[in-house]
Amino acid sequence: MFEAENVSKRFGRRTVLDGVSFAAAPGQVTALVGHNGAGKTTLMRSALRLARPDAGRLLVLGKNVRDYPSVGRVVGSSLDASALPPNWTGRLAATLIADLLGLPAHAAEEMLARVDLTKAAGDRIRTYSLGMRQRLALGLALLGERPVLMLDEPTNGLDPVAQRFVRDTLAERALAGATVLVSSHDLLALETYVDRVVLIREGRIVLDESIKVLRAAGASLEELYLQAHDAELRKAG
Repeated sequence: MFEAENVSKRFGRRTVLDGVSFAAAPGQVTALVGHNGAGKTTLMRSALRLARPDAGRLLVLGKNVRDYPSVGRVVGSSLDASALPPNWTGRLAATLIADLLGLPAHAAEEMLARVDLTKAAGDRIRTYSLGMRQRLALGLALLGERPVLMLDEPTNGLDPVAQRFVRDTLAERALAGATVLVSSHDLLALETYVDRVVLIREGRIVLDESIKVLRAAGASLEELYLQAHDAELRKAG
């Protein structure tokens, strides 16, 4: 379970998160959808203690993230594949994360094989294509089958086969009981595998609903996204 309770965050005069509250449940893939700058990444960074909210609480498994000695032991995450240390090899990154999680040595090699990076495991990450970095970042997040997954644009730069692998893998983790929170601009793809949609606009939640209810109402994610966008424009005008 991941919960945001009345979370607010400002950068100078700009409000990035404005009283955000929602829950991502175990056994489900929850999509966090919104325009660039809506607050999605800031929320995830705050959940991982890479940023600190000005108000509110973020809970993982019912516990405030600030109270975890290392929240990364319970949350597998991938927020920015380009931030991986460029001089590390893929194998070094996998081995270090596996070691931090107390996993056996073979876990790193199994992960590299799972994301089709065995042949490139000894190469420096700076030589990887965007798609290879994305696959490595996903693999690192999957190591240890931690109970919560947070992924920001996990299919960016991936070919259709790799995108399908990501979708299937996230659905499998949810089926196994994990809480999966994913942000993406690929609205058509999200509709095929998410269970719940949280739409954030200008730092506020404007929609929080199950995909089944949305489908029953005949609404697509793209339509809802554009409706929220147009509503904000009318309000601003």
